[in-house]
Amino acid sequence: RRIEKVVEFLGASEDEIRDCLCDEDPYLARAQAASTIDEARNAYNTSSIGSEAMRIAFEKWNEFALKRAQSASTIDEARYIFNASPVGSEARQVAAEMRDELVLKKVQAASNINEARDACNASPVGSRARQIVIKKWVGFCTTIDQIKDAYGASSAGSEARHVAIKKWIKLCTTTNQAKDAYSTFPGGNKARQMAFNKWNELALEEVRAASTIGKVRDAYNASPESSEARRAAFDKWIGLCITIEEAENAYYAVREHSETRRMALEKWNNLSLKKVQAASTIDEARDAYNASPENSEAGRTAVRKIYEMMK
Repeated sequence: RRIEKVVEFLGASEDEIRDCLCDEDPYLARAQAASTIDEARNAYNTSSIGSEAMRIAFEKWNEFALKRAQSASTIDEARYIFNASPVGSEARQVAAEMRDELVLKKVQAASNINEARDACNASPVGSRARQIVIKKWVGFCTTIDQIKDAYGASSAGSEARHVAIKKWIKLCTTTNQAKDAYSTFPGGNKARQMAFNKWNELALEEVRAASTIGKVRDAYNASPESSEARRAAFDKWIGLCITIEEAENAYYAVREHSETRRMALEKWNNLSLKKVQAASTIDEARDAYNASPENSEAGRTAVRKIYEMMK
């Protein structure tokens, strides 16, 4: 009855009051009496740092968890015991090994992309099992979307990621797909250069297949900056220009102060010169002048021709 009055007066639990009234160390008694993982863990967490109670609680906690780890038969059970074990304990190490072993069995049994993905999701990041399962997952990938998922599941710099990168680039069949891979991979590394090479290769195929200015212009815009494909596309674009308007459009489509703009200007000027030379009336000469690039040889030639015609 007196304990009940103290509980009511202090607002504490009856167990706490009884522990305080007990002559023996209540924390030590709690550690010694623990018979489950949860009881041992609670005893450990409530003991004083460095105390005998903490030592005994840790040993029991590890002992109970170790037994469960050694008998784990499913990935979920092994993962649970790993998380329930003391940090740095033998039990946690055994649970991790058992978890990886069970995941590997799941990996080896995977016969399609969904089973491989599930096995990957069951494996911890950075583990040997995860590296193996991602490589198997990559082997099942037949589309860009599938390989993107496998790539995202891999760790930066890992062998599994390298395998995923190679497969991703191999699956690229369009310039947009290769460009996307190039944009995804970090700058300054080998993967980005591999994607650039693939992008350039696919763009070159588009350039070779193009037979009209519109198609060549599309191939030019789809090619990487400063690439062999872009240079080839513009060479072909300029070669297909047979009118002043086509050359002028090419001129304004490229960057200022670039070699491609210089080439377009030269073609525009040459076509304009032909128009000037063909002019037989002042009106035709004026039209040729207006169609010529500003401050160009063609424009100056047109002015001289108009001057002569006005005599």
